[in-house]
Amino acid sequence: MKKFILAVSILAIAEIIVLLILHIFYVYQFTFNDYMEELYGKFGLIMDFEDGQGNAITEKFEELFNNYFDEWYGLGHAALSFFSFLILFLVFIFMLSFMITYLCHLRRKGCCRCKKCYSMFTIIFSMIVSIPYIYYAYEAEYKIDLSDDVIYSFDDDFNKRTRKNIRFMKIRRIILITGVSILYAMYIVHLLLLCLNNHKIVIEIQGTVLENNNINNNNVEVNQVQIITTSENRISESK
Repeated sequence: MKKFILAVSILAIAEIIVLLILHIFYVYQFTFNDYMEELYGKFGLIMDFEDGQGNAITEKFEELFNNYFDEWYGLGHAALSFFSFLILFLVFIFMLSFMITYLCHLRRKGCCRCKKCYSMFTIIFSMIVSIPYIYYAYEAEYKIDLSDDVIYSFDDDFNKRTRKNIRFMKIRRIILITGVSILYAMYIVHLLLLCLNNHKIVIEIQGTVLENNNINNNNVEVNQVQIITTSENRISESK
């Protein structure tokens, strides 16, 4: 039982770490504002929130690296980043409470049926709220829909930055897909461990209850024998 509790606790920590990595790599797509501003400058464009209109080329770059000079885009970036953090925060809170509940069982055994229900709810809830990361991973952009001649038509320094950024976005997509696959693999293993071992905790407590009931029944039987014996003695004395 101790190995089971330690195993699910380690899994919970690993799930939080993987989810944190997914969050970091997801929100990193909103960090190319300096690069995009330099791109606009290549075309003599001054981008701001009031009058920021690009062209056909910059729009294709924006599909990969995002638009940072539109008020609504900025709010969208903030909302998506907050939503990603909210997923991480909720899973962290539930997994932390799960670990505390189970690790406390190593010292004090009680409320096992509550633990069983809560542990199953925790893992299922985490699986549900993490679903958006499946979409984030498989829909992540990783290329610019332009020919190489157009993409790398600038000076060498800027072209190097472009290659580096595109390479990173490709790696980012791989990390997101791999990470979410590992995350759900751990969720499934976690759930299977709970299904296979949670009943053992309940049986352990039930066994204690049954023992107590047996002791009480034995005491009742002994008391009944004593009462009968005492009654018989009194009748004999009266005779």
